[in-house]
Amino acid sequence: MPFAARLHIALPVAIAGSTLLAACGASALHAPSGVILAVGAENQYANVIEQIGGPFVKVAAIESNPNTDP
Repeated sequence: MPFAARLHIALPVAIAGSTLLAACGASALHAPSGVILAVGAENQYANVIEQIGGPFVKVAAIESNPNTDP
């Protein structure tokens, strides 16, 4: 199967899967009205997002253990 054909199959599957995963995790992170919810892949990136956004963002990290290999 050519690469373009595989991409046309894989892309919608990836989008649907990420949407479902985002919906599952959304209930764990709540923010007051007017506050942006953000997710950092690792704790270090979440920290940077939090420093830049200040009181206007609420941040969660997917991988919060610094000893784990991402």
